Amino acid sequence: MLNLSRYRRIAISLASFIGVACLVLWVRLRGPTDRACEFVNAVNLRNFARAGDLLEPQDQPLPDKWANPKHWGDDGALHADAYLAPFRISDAVGGVRHVIASVHLDAESDHGTTIFTHTFAVTANSLTRIPKKPDSVLYPVVIRPVFSEPQLEIPPDLADVPALDLRIADDEMKRYFLIGNVESPTPRTVGRRVLVVMPGGDGSAAFSPFIRRIYQRTLNDEWVIAQIVAPKWERGQTVVWPMQSQRFPAARFSTEQLIDDVIDDVAARCLIDYSEVYVLAWSSSGPPAYAIALRDKPRIAGAFIAMSVFRAGEYSKPVTTPAHGFYLLQSPEDKVTPFKHAEAARDFLASLGAKVKLTQYAGGHGWHGKPFEMLSEGVNWLVTSTKSE
Repeated sequence: MLNLSRYRRIAISLASFIGVACLVLWVRLRGPTDRACEFVNAVNLRNFARAGDLLEPQDQPLPDKWANPKHWGDDGALHADAYLAPFRISDAVGGVRHVIASVHLDAESDHGTTIFTHTFAVTANSLTRIPKKPDSVLYPVVIRPVFSEPQLEIPPDLADVPALDLRIADDEMKRYFLIGNVESPTPRTVGRRVLVVMPGGDGSAAFSPFIRRIYQRTLNDEWVIAQIVAPKWERGQTVVWPMQSQRFPAARFSTEQLIDDVIDDVAARCLIDYSEVYVLAWSSSGPPAYAIALRDKPRIAGAFIAMSVFRAGEYSKPVTTPAHGFYLLQSPEDKVTPFKHAEAARDFLASLGAKVKLTQYAGGHGWHGKPFEMLSEGVNWLVTSTKSE
């Protein structure tokens, strides 16, 4: 006769062992993510003392000159992102996880562009330099910061840029900034042009100063910008902008639906020209920008998409009437999103009859060189391509 209590004890012991092993493994793998996110947050908050504390003594320290805001240039476009490095099963068994934290300085000054990149990993040295290998390609999966979002501070030079911090139907997950003078009469009888902006990286409100400078330096009173803030659906969220085609149970709505809702809300607040609604997206927000532009009878006239991945297989529905124009911006030196993605997008979109322009820039992933000149060129091209229809 079988001794059921004995087998029950064995099963309980085995389950307990597996549970403890999984917990230990999770803790070991979670550590680099938390440290990388804290490092990214510290840099984005300009708390360089805290960011420096996260480095090991033998690592290259953060440059002292970063503490001087003048080093950033007038743009202040210093930002940090975190990415998952290529991950293997053998790494998990060994309790190893690599999380890349990259700091970008895109200032229009004599200093040029500075990139400071570290790898957080479960090793004796928790932070080490990335090996510079030609095949060192990172997965373009952005790790959401796990800490509360800091209070948004707007630099004094942007005080004259009108902006409203809005929530559609008082829903915190439907937050966006309406940038532009919506209170004054529109200079266009047909309504204002609209630029819907989905920031790359973590898609947070922290990008608002940069996006307000886009309005200040490249647009005029004929425009409004709707900067969407990426909803934070769960702790440690790795997909910044979940699409309708993706399974993301925590999300109450897709990014496509959020864009539709934002356009409707803008239209309820000011007169807009529905024939000139455009989308600007980069890096993590590129895929949903393609998705909304490739829907049948899309609500946007064109899309400016930079440094993004593109997978034609993600758009399974027949595409018969895409947006009129696509301006693609990509660096051949980009190791996060290789240049082949932009080339594939150009060829696919052109085969659908859309107008497409692919422009190259130097410097790799991020807004390098003179970003506002590149943005102005792309937006102007979209407007021109729409008018020629």
